[in-house]
Amino acid sequence: MRRLFCFSKLRLRVRQAAKVSAALALLAGLFGLTTKTAAQIAEPPRVLTANRTIERDLQSSVKHLYTISAKKGDFVRVIADQRGIDVVVKIFAPNGSLLFERDTPNGLIGEESVAFVADDENYRIEISALDEKTPSGKYRIKLENPRRPEENDLRRVRAEQDFADGQTLRSQNAPDALRQAQTKFEESLAGFQKLGDKYREANTLATLAFIVLTPTDGAQSLAMLNRSLRLTREIADRQLETFALLNTGDVYGTLKNSAKAIEFYTQAAELAKNNGKSDTEILALNSAAAVYGSDKQWRKAIELNLQVAELYRSAGNRDGEARTLNVIGVLYSNADDRKRAVEFYAQAGAIFRGLKNKESEALTCANAAIDWQALEDYEKALAANRQALSLYAGNAEKSVETLEQIIGILDTQKNWKPLIENYEILLALYRSLENQEKIASTLNRLGVAHVNNGERQKAFALYDESLAAYRKIKSGTHEAQILSNLGGNYYAVQEMKKSLEHYEAALKIYRELDDLSNIAQTSENIVSVIKE
Repeated sequence: MRRLFCFSKLRLRVRQAAKVSAALALLAGLFGLTTKTAAQIAEPPRVLTANRTIERDLQSSVKHLYTISAKKGDFVRVIADQRGIDVVVKIFAPNGSLLFERDTPNGLIGEESVAFVADDENYRIEISALDEKTPSGKYRIKLENPRRPEENDLRRVRAEQDFADGQTLRSQNAPDALRQAQTKFEESLAGFQKLGDKYREANTLATLAFIVLTPTDGAQSLAMLNRSLRLTREIADRQLETFALLNTGDVYGTLKNSAKAIEFYTQAAELAKNNGKSDTEILALNSAAAVYGSDKQWRKAIELNLQVAELYRSAGNRDGEARTLNVIGVLYSNADDRKRAVEFYAQAGAIFRGLKNKESEALTCANAAIDWQALEDYEKALAANRQALSLYAGNAEKSVETLEQIIGILDTQKNWKPLIENYEILLALYRSLENQEKIASTLNRLGVAHVNNGERQKAFALYDESLAAYRKIKSGTHEAQILSNLGGNYYAVQEMKKSLEHYEAALKIYRELDDLSNIAQTSENIVSVIKE
């Protein structure tokens, strides 16, 4: 289903950040920084009375609380009308247990509805932003007059619950669960059709379209989306119509029909523009740009992203503008216009700096470093990576990634002393993370660096420690490699007996592994030692 907003994939891989407190403490200590975690704050609850609409601004860091009352057995329906922010609606029993949670895939605009039959007299409602990083936005909340349930009321309860169950099953992303989800959505669809609720019928059709979609067959999905599109036009819901166009573009994208995907994204962008919905226009433009990017039509993707950046600029959304400028930098890099790429990274970084968003600023520095290195301007590449490293302090995974970039440049330059210094920082980080394989590998690489720097005696201790680490994790290939390194190092300092011992130990392992190439090389090394 349609995501609210997603920037094009960046060149640097984004993996889950390390959660080891010792590592974060180490990095914070290296750069004199601390880290903080944001949490949503709950405001005091308000009483929500029947048939009275409350409109409020919701900050992403805040939860709005309400209380409602009803008689046992009453039909209760709460509606949250989203007007620029995607909200999650939760309803809790008097004992604090969560009863219902609703977040239908309708984006920043549209209704979230929770209908149920009361088992108690008092309930608590919680309204929060789906994404804690999203800007603030308005919503309206209303409690329909609680009443004795009629047939259609019970039908609505079942239809909404079937849809919610379908979402839960779909999120499991397993074949059996998806089949069950399809059944639930079909039951929900039938319920909304009987109710004459065209808004939710259109939404459910769109959801089903992605359940039945396969990479090679989109006929059924497209038929459902066409029905959904007709319904949105019948009820004159321009925002829902825009999303129907976007979803159709998504299906064509899945089917690798780029021309049709861009056709529908373009229609969606024009409709959103005409309705003054810049956030949805941005979504449509980004979707089209992503298709151009996947087809390596970099210049067209850049053109659309420049429009997106201008829309963010006009809306005063500096974060969105900066992220888009960074994407443009990546696209210029892909188009092999690296000097233009670093210009856009610099623009993005300056905005992030003003916003005090260190991690995003660090990403622009890391991206720029890649292009400076490609341009063979190693000093600028090192400077950009070092700036990224200082900004990433507190993020273990990305700090490791940046250190590896720095080490790669220094190794290319054969700049051994700073290379050794950076290996030592990397080693300390891996020790704090207790990553035995990386510890062993870094010890070996540090030993090689000391050898290249003419410090063979220091290399012995590092190789020995690396050997012990690889034996601990039972990595035979690596153990043999370190034994060979030790054999070579002893050979270089004319300790032939120890050299022979280590080469023979390595050869034994290579034979056990049936590694013919290394058997041959190590045998040659042994012959050289014997000749001495």
